[in-house]
Amino acid sequence: MAVNNKTKTRRIGRWRKGETGNPHGRPKGAVNKASREVREFCRGLLERPAYQKQFLGRWESGQLPPQLEVMVWHYAHGRPVQAVDLNMTFDPAKYLAREEEADHE
Repeated sequence: MAVNNKTKTRRIGRWRKGETGNPHGRPKGAVNKASREVREFCRGLLERPAYQKQFLGRWESGQLPPQLEVMVWHYAHGRPVQAVDLNMTFDPAKYLAREEEADHE
């Protein structure tokens, strides 16, 4: 099978093992077209007064599943940032010693 050295592809269009046509991949933070369209749709939906009135009516009457509301808000405005502090000063030995003392009392 002949190889085109300029594009490093075989004539049937497949890449050689370990090679790719996009070596750097998608840029970080790049949103694909489908996600962008869904976000725009949800934002537009949330901004329509008729939908807001109907949404609030179903919510107040308890007919709206809570997961739906969360999903719509996440699609429209993104998920809130959840920071986790990993700078703990937890010493397992001290914790186990306290547990042991409590068991003996």
